[in-house]
Amino acid sequence: MIYEEFIGKEPSLNELEKFIKTNKKLFDEFNEECIKENNKDDQIDYSVIHNYVQFAKDYYGYYYIGGHIKTYPDEPIVAKSVKEATKMNNESEAYHMMEIASKNRSAKELKNLEKILEVYYQNCLEEYYAPPKNDISSFMGLCYSDDSVNVGGEGYQKVAKETMIGKKI
Repeated sequence: MIYEEFIGKEPSLNELEKFIKTNKKLFDEFNEECIKENNKDDQIDYSVIHNYVQFAKDYYGYYYIGGHIKTYPDEPIVAKSVKEATKMNNESEAYHMMEIASKNRSAKELKNLEKILEVYYQNCLEEYYAPPKNDISSFMGLCYSDDSVNVGGEGYQKVAKETMIGKKI
């Protein structure tokens, strides 16, 4: 899913790694809930981020989104790249077992990357439209480096300018 609020603000692999470390408990609780509800296919394997980071460290400083799109760890992961990698993976033909295994691994990585991005954007969206507050979560710094945190999220501020939200009547 593409969030218009974050076009041009997409996270990089490095930012997703930081996000997962900060929010590991959130992912673990979600995965436990999936197991309880017998929805193991919905679990999020966030090790894909670690694998991409490790690949980049081991091989010339870059990794491949879905095994196809060459990307550097500090480059934004844009929806177009994920979509293109998914398309390439679906359209490619495997001619022997090693290619089948590689294609399956890449498909699994893409599926989990998309799930991780969805969680990331949902959390950013909550902060983007958040009303003013005094207690700022540690996650706020991952989405925005804005010092005007006490006036609410960027989206809240935009809506507040155009409506009566947050104004005393």
